[in-house]
Amino acid sequence: MAIAVLDTRAMLWHIGYVSVGEGEWNSQRLAELEAQAAKNNVSDSITGLLVFDGTHFFQYLEGDKEKVEALYSRIEADDRHSSVTMLSSGEVSSQLFARWAMKLFLPEDFNMDDRLHILDLLSQKHEKESIPQILGALTIRNEQPIN
Repeated sequence: MAIAVLDTRAMLWHIGYVSVGEGEWNSQRLAELEAQAAKNNVSDSITGLLVFDGTHFFQYLEGDKEKVEALYSRIEADDRHSSVTMLSSGEVSSQLFARWAMKLFLPEDFNMDDRLHILDLLSQKHEKESIPQILGALTIRNEQPIN
């Protein structure tokens, strides 16, 4: 897995958003999306994660403010997404996902309790307060925190 290296002189910024995935999202299409995003993010020193529940995407991006905002603008214009809704943006003091240029999580990556909680959070009316709840619910099957 590629690791993005941030310029420590730049302001560390994050954006968290949800969107609806357009078209059919099979495992091959998701793997291609993850690989392309990781490749692009390494070159832009962006890190983060992507959660897909079969309908909705939740993505948390972190890196240089200008680069993260430019990426978000491209995502808003991307026809693979609709109803792109920013939940949170702002300066952060440290990276949550420094190990991942992009990491995709699917429902089967979570234990059942977390899976149901995440699906519920992604399907309801999204509020800024959803970000900590979603991030807090992201636990791998073996009960280890994701970051």
